[in-house]
Amino acid sequence: MSSSYALPSNWANMGRPLVWQSIIVGSPSAISLQLQGALNDVDAEYNVLDTSTLATGEMRHVTPLNIRFIRVRQASRTGGTSVTVVVNI
Repeated sequence: MSSSYALPSNWANMGRPLVWQSIIVGSPSAISLQLQGALNDVDAEYNVLDTSTLATGEMRHVTPLNIRFIRVRQASRTGGTSVTVVVNI
């Protein structure tokens, strides 16, 4: 389970992308991270906005959407020791 975070109420109108970066320690052979978003902080409402599968980590950009909450879910990982995700709005 991941933590969810509220976005500023006017984020979608600001025209700035959401930038998220995965930092992976320990060289996994495979990983799948999902950036999810929802209007309400309810598990059933979260949808996948973007997916990262690069085992060395990467930085990705998502265009503004009409969402109020975000979270990152680790769908799978084979090997490696830890994953850190940084989200910039």
